[in-house]
Amino acid sequence: MPLAVNLYERDEYGSLDDDPIELGGREVLEYEDSIFSAILRERRPDESERGLMQYYGKNDSLNQKVQSYVFTVEKVNDSLMGMAECRIQGELTDNELEMLKDTISGQASDGFGEGFEQRYIKIPDGEICVSLWSSEKSWKIQTQDELEQQGQQMGGMTMGGMS
Repeated sequence: MPLAVNLYERDEYGSLDDDPIELGGREVLEYEDSIFSAILRERRPDESERGLMQYYGKNDSLNQKVQSYVFTVEKVNDSLMGMAECRIQGELTDNELEMLKDTISGQASDGFGEGFEQRYIKIPDGEICVSLWSSEKSWKIQTQDELEQQGQQMGGMTMGGMS
C-alpha cells in the first residue's frame, strides 16, 4: 500500500506550520524507524493472536484460512510502503484474496488506519502524519507476487508481504 505522508515543520517560534508538505516515497524512507515504531505502538494487546483479523466478524473460509494480519512498513523499490503481514493457512482462492484485500483496505482507510493517521509522529524536523490509505486512483493493495510482476515489467525488484 503506498503511504501518504505529510510533514508539519516547526516555524521559528516552535509551532507547527498549518500547511503540511506532502513527502514522496524516497523522502519517507528517512522516517522508516519512526513510522514502524508508531505502528507498533498502535497494536493492542487483544490483537496479539489474530492481529486485525479479529475484527473480520464472519465465520467463513477466509476467517479459517487467514490466521492473522498486522500492518507494518517496508522499503520497496526505493520508497517506503505500507504492508499487511498475513499468516495464511492453505491457499486462498481468487475470491478469498479479493475479500482479504477488501478487508485490509477497510482497516487501512477506516479502523486502524483512520486512528493511526490522526496521531502525529514526532521527528527532528517537526511531526508527520502517515496514512495507509489514499483516495488517489493510483492507490491499491498488491500481493508480493503482483509487486514482483510489476517490478519485472518495470525492470526493478520488490520485496515481500501484501502491500
